[in-house]
Amino acid sequence: MDGLIRIGFEPASSDVPLIAPPPCDVFDRIGKLEDALGPIPEALKASMCEIGGVCLLGDCPPLALYYHGGPSSRVASIPPGADFPDPLCLPAVDSVELELDERLQNSAELLAEPFAFAPDELHKANISGATHDVWPPDAHADPVLVGVAGRPGITLVEYLRTSVRWGGLPGYSFASAARPKDLEQLMSHPQF
Repeated sequence: MDGLIRIGFEPASSDVPLIAPPPCDVFDRIGKLEDALGPIPEALKASMCEIGGVCLLGDCPPLALYYHGGPSSRVASIPPGADFPDPLCLPAVDSVELELDERLQNSAELLAEPFAFAPDELHKANISGATHDVWPPDAHADPVLVGVAGRPGITLVEYLRTSVRWGGLPGYSFASAARPKDLEQLMSHPQF
């Protein structure tokens, strides 16, 4: 994250940290979620327990990353592609708890719907869009993320690997020739 800040990254909101470490009671809270939902995929649990929440939404002109403005041409295009860098967002345990509470208050039938994992590529560019979703309960170790533009059937682990490879902006993998030069210093090989 330091590399992002060094090249001028400005978070979309001062209320949302780039990384929200997992709370000390994360295992208990995940247990309560599983009591309500059924099995949560191991990769999603590991993400909430080891990483916490991640939100790379923001502005960074050297990376052609725009949340609060930028080139108007992207409004005419659709994801995936260089106009939609798809900054990494991972839900923290409290995000999943909040969505569960909202569903229980509205209708238990909503529990059979997919859960919003993260905003989609359009929302990440501050354009009305949808979400990347997961389906709970799911006893698979590595859940499929639904709604990721250009990546049908991608699993959480593969999405994270792609994100790390592309410096937290996996959308550039669709237009590698258009990637900003400053992105190279953020790119790395995943160790998982």
